[in-house]
Amino acid sequence: MKLQSLLLFPNPFISPPPSPKPLSEIEYVNPKVPPLTELALRVLLAHPTSQKSASFSSSTDIPETLLEQRFDLPLPIGASWCPISPLLRQTLSVCVPGSVLADESLAISGSDDDESMQITGIGTCPNPEHGREKRVFVLHAEQRFTWEHRIAGLEVGGVVPVRWRGCQRGCLDFLCPSGEVADVNMEEFQAVRFGGLDFED
Repeated sequence: MKLQSLLLFPNPFISPPPSPKPLSEIEYVNPKVPPLTELALRVLLAHPTSQKSASFSSSTDIPETLLEQRFDLPLPIGASWCPISPLLRQTLSVCVPGSVLADESLAISGSDDDESMQITGIGTCPNPEHGREKRVFVLHAEQRFTWEHRIAGLEVGGVVPVRWRGCQRGCLDFLCPSGEVADVNMEEFQAVRFGGLDFED
């Protein structure tokens, strides 16, 4: 994230708890075991591991997801192909634009307050224990807030909440090891918002 200005005030942010370096409690958003659809999406939307062996004419041709590497996009539809549910088609369309044929009738309906229905892209788990290969998700398992004075290297003029999302339970423990809040490198922070999935509807 390369910002030259970041204007965050005035805004009705969440008030921080009374603490020198505030940290919210962990909120568990989904079950301990992710749904099978979420696990499949994490594989399809991850960065390809065999990019180096593939031949591409330029760096812009390198696929960003396994879905783009393995399949011709947009995915075919019709009577001779396995149907893709409307919710899954909408999710793929948001996460990898152009991966499915656009259809306005497939737009996910839901209230603005229903974050579980607001699919906005691919998330990256911030847990440093995952190593250099960051794990991706669409449906996060837990979330919590920290309140920061600096975001992406810029002073924001006060204390603002930052929502962290982990791909599985325990991923956000690094924010508070041994009861102490860790210093988080906000220079690398990327603000992205993600919602949930429910493929049983």
